[in-house]
Amino acid sequence: MQLYKHSNYTRYYAPWCSCATIWTIACYLAILLLPFFLAYFSYGFWKKEETYYEQPQIVFNHKIALLIEASSGLLAFSTLPEFNQMAGYSNVRIPQVQSLEDDPDLDGRMDFFNLTITVPLQSPEEVYGISALVFFDVKLTDRVKLDMSALAYISRTSNLAGGKLTVYGDLKFQQTYPLSLRGSRTVYDTELLDKAKILSVEDTQFTTILGDYFARNESIVTERDILYWMPGKGDSFTLDVRYRIPKSAVRYIPATSEVLKFSWIQYLAVGAVVYFVVDWALYLTHRYGLVDSWKVVENRPKEHNF
Repeated sequence: MQLYKHSNYTRYYAPWCSCATIWTIACYLAILLLPFFLAYFSYGFWKKEETYYEQPQIVFNHKIALLIEASSGLLAFSTLPEFNQMAGYSNVRIPQVQSLEDDPDLDGRMDFFNLTITVPLQSPEEVYGISALVFFDVKLTDRVKLDMSALAYISRTSNLAGGKLTVYGDLKFQQTYPLSLRGSRTVYDTELLDKAKILSVEDTQFTTILGDYFARNESIVTERDILYWMPGKGDSFTLDVRYRIPKSAVRYIPATSEVLKFSWIQYLAVGAVVYFVVDWALYLTHRYGLVDSWKVVENRPKEHNF
């Protein structure tokens, strides 16, 4: 019957200038440094970019621009008088515009946007195509703070005269480069359709507006869009838009504290494995005398404190 036991402590000694000492120091350095290099070169150790998901606050700012390809010529309209002046008042048709912003979950962020534009036509006119710019104000408020003006572009042509174009799609935030978490980004908060920018007819062309918009780092785009052209003739043409606003991926540059937090976890995870392997190698080399050292066995009972 076993009544009591205690461990034997085995210590290995060697001169400072010996292979055993150099080997032991190298093993301890490997325990400290090897996890860092293994985690770093396996990628993802020092994160330069991260992603989170946020539903952007997209609000219609009641500005539009229309170009309609009709049998009588090109018809135009914009909520900006300077745009209509450049297009020529004889070609301007004032439409009826109705918009509805829907927030069914009552979280303060618009989930659906409905827009109906009805353009009056004269008796012989037929519509064979339409291009539209719909302008919005966009905000991000969760981690990245951003305010900007944005637009949605709609375009469709047909060989058949149409009476209505129905559009469905998702409005999503898009970016080219990650954003900083510091401060509020307001680089693109100026109006895209601004009278101060209209100095010539070229400034009212959709190619100019879309070209400037495409060059930006942040924008909104239409995804999963479905366009249905309804053939027909009548005294008006209707553009019916139904947009959904889901969550979008927002890429950002993580703060130093966030980078260190994830790096430290990876370092410890790799370090546990490295410590086990190196410590086992260190034990074998001394236990079986692969390096010159001498051992001292100490019979040290467990100390009791009363």
